[in-house]
Amino acid sequence: ELSTYGKSSTFDSISGCDAKMTMPLGNAMFYRLHGESFSTLVDCSDEPIAYEVFSMLSGSGKKAVAMNGGESFTRVGIPMYVTPEHFRCVQLFLPAVMDQLSDNGAPKHSPPEKLFLELLGRSLASSLRGSGLNSSSSGTNRHNLTLLQKTRSVRAILDSKIKDGSKSLLDELIKSAETFINDPESRIHVTNIYEMASIGLLVAENWPSH
Repeated sequence: ELSTYGKSSTFDSISGCDAKMTMPLGNAMFYRLHGESFSTLVDCSDEPIAYEVFSMLSGSGKKAVAMNGGESFTRVGIPMYVTPEHFRCVQLFLPAVMDQLSDNGAPKHSPPEKLFLELLGRSLASSLRGSGLNSSSSGTNRHNLTLLQKTRSVRAILDSKIKDGSKSLLDELIKSAETFINDPESRIHVTNIYEMASIGLLVAENWPSH
């Protein structure tokens, strides 16, 4: 059973369903994105949408979706992590989501799951920009909770991607982050600061205070 917060934070106003209601149908919730190409994609509200509803309304990502007077959105990106059962539904749609992001001009990541790192980094940057003096505390809290949800989901995606038979993609990225911290000279080779900032969110509790 979802809590009151769980019901409200996973509610999709377009379908009228929350995450629990979509799971028996094999559906899953993803956060909305707006932009003409991958390089311009930004968060579009903190409200998710059920993937199959997005796919139907957008023609599998070929046109923007605008419903209920809200801002139009063109893609879905990071999924929600609600329960292990919901995440299993998420995994069914991840290949299609990654293909749609790649078709929208995303750089060719190997493996493609790293696309979600960049999207998480952009969400972090957006959250930091939105926490200024003119922001309401309720709006900031909502954005921070959404960022926490996205971090949890991206961590699950990377941890479930097994490489070399035993190590996960998350293990590999944590190792690269440790090199970034401990070897200043290695930082000149980092070409995507969004990715590195995202890894910091994923393993923040393990990073030294300096």
